[in-house]
Amino acid sequence: MSRYKLEAKIREKTGKSGAMRRENRIPAVVYGPNIESQAIEIPLNEVQKFMRHQGTGSTLDLVVGDETHLALFKNVQVHPVTQLAMHLDFQALSATEKVRVTIPVFIHVSEHLRGMMVQELLNEIEIIALPGDLESSISIHVDEGEIGDVLTVGELDIAKNEKIEILTDLEAPVYNIVELRDFSEEEEEEAVEGEEGEVSEEAETEEESE
Repeated sequence: MSRYKLEAKIREKTGKSGAMRRENRIPAVVYGPNIESQAIEIPLNEVQKFMRHQGTGSTLDLVVGDETHLALFKNVQVHPVTQLAMHLDFQALSATEKVRVTIPVFIHVSEHLRGMMVQELLNEIEIIALPGDLESSISIHVDEGEIGDVLTVGELDIAKNEKIEILTDLEAPVYNIVELRDFSEEEEEEAVEGEEGEVSEEAETEEESE
């Protein structure tokens, strides 16, 4: 499985992150047990492209100068208004040491599931594996099914991979399929039930007054 390749430059000066961002350069840091913490910078357009394809917990080849680090995308700070990345953290990994990460789950539902709705019950799972065996995400395509169907963590393909240890409960449901109901009908039913309740209360009040 090929890894995403992201190129960065060593940040010569620190303490001026705001000015860097105005120049469309995003500050970042890479650290790990076998390297010194290093301040780096990445072009904004490269960060945006990277984050469209990768989430926190994914592994990548981080190229800094003439060195390539097998790294884990550890964290991202996002601007509360613009939602643009402000700072990224990467952890350099050892190819021979297992790492514990949380990876996202993406569920893609087919248009053929008419009259049914897929309820997403789990959006991430936690795993332990060597960096070379890590999955960056899990994609599930729901093309068919019946009302009442449930998929658990233990039924995912990743759970059958002997090189990966699943820490999330294997019995935890990832999604289930329920009947797709017309919300307007539900609202009408609730309104009718509400009216019936009001009528009952009025009747009780009249009986008490008599």
